[in-house]
Amino acid sequence: MRRGILIVTGLAIAFAPLPAAAQSGGSSVTFVETFETGGNEGGWSFGNAFESITQDGARSGYFLRNVFLDSIAASPATQPGVASVFTGDYRARGVSLVGLDFRLFRVDFTAQGRDMAVILINDSGTPQDGFDDCGVYAVGPKALPHPGRVWKSFDFVVPAALPVMPPQWSRFGDCGAMTDDEVWNHVITDVDQVRFFGGDPALIYIFQVWDVGLDNPRITFADPGTTEPLAARN
Repeated sequence: MRRGILIVTGLAIAFAPLPAAAQSGGSSVTFVETFETGGNEGGWSFGNAFESITQDGARSGYFLRNVFLDSIAASPATQPGVASVFTGDYRARGVSLVGLDFRLFRVDFTAQGRDMAVILINDSGTPQDGFDDCGVYAVGPKALPHPGRVWKSFDFVVPAALPVMPPQWSRFGDCGAMTDDEVWNHVITDVDQVRFFGGDPALIYIFQVWDVGLDNPRITFADPGTTEPLAARN
């Protein structure tokens, strides 16, 4: 059930300069899952049972916190097999941005030198089998926050209208013999899961225990009140 908030804006947020073919005008809608009143559109989770929607004196409102995440990286994601506002055909919907707010309360060793990344995943029709997932990912320019009381926002431009793999994006997972451009089109027209990753998904990290928070996962797409989708105006 969608209990987040919708914000109608002009399309003005940028992760990096986009090719002219990917730029567009018109209004857009941003859906934000605030976790208030028990909402969790898409079933966001860090992946184990040590988490809950909670409050903390350093931030007003609710957020998702995991106090014991034994993993190579903090990697909140929507639930496999769960259709939501965060999934579907990004090109047809004119999706232009995904983002989140993230807090690192504590980590065993260090998260220094890690930038936040986003992974868009097509589950190949088997949501419970991660070994055949095909995806695309982008590593952002902003490092994870230092452990403590600071929240940090991360936003990623998704140039869904482009018919080729954008320069900042790479393939991820089991995509078979498809070319990079074929992978991009395969995933962007059928996104089954959104995952953020505290690091570069192409690198290998050691396991650590994390205490982390997620708030305001969001997605921006074409305002359905306009006369045509954002992608059609590119």
